[in-house]
Amino acid sequence: EQGDTARVEQVLLGDRETGELGPPVDLVSGGWTALHCAASRGHVDTMDALVRNGADSEFNACGDYCHGTPLIIAAQKSQLHAVRRLLHLKVDVNARTLRSGETALHKACFDGDAELVRVLLSAGADPSITDNDGESAFDCAEKRDFPRCAALVECSGAAMAGIAVGRHARARS
Repeated sequence: EQGDTARVEQVLLGDRETGELGPPVDLVSGGWTALHCAASRGHVDTMDALVRNGADSEFNACGDYCHGTPLIIAAQKSQLHAVRRLLHLKVDVNARTLRSGETALHKACFDGDAELVRVLLSAGADPSITDNDGESAFDCAEKRDFPRCAALVECSGAAMAGIAVGRHARARS
């Protein structure tokens, strides 16, 4: 499943005959940019085209239903290939949504996507970050009964020097 990458590039370049410019690459529609849309659908080639043409891979959208950076949106939609591509671009793996303060790791744990959790943790996702309600990614996984995700986050947190996550944090409180 890929977007129409050639058409996206053609639109961004504009009309060469008339000299009319294409739309700004970071044009926001409904709170999202084209990069958010491509990331949410896992259209990696289209994401590459947008980034080549200047798309902001860190733009933190605040749309009607979904919000966050393209990485957060890709994680929320369980788009592993899109997440990997964005991480390759060195985006902030710990970026938080503007509304709720959730990270991509929160979204992956909420959906129980253990492979995505593993990828995010390997890329440096901080399991100690809490959202605006004080919940960690571990809390998301545990509440929704995703023990594999909770265990991954807990082990990662315990391995980080000086950071307590999950049951370890509760024991120290």
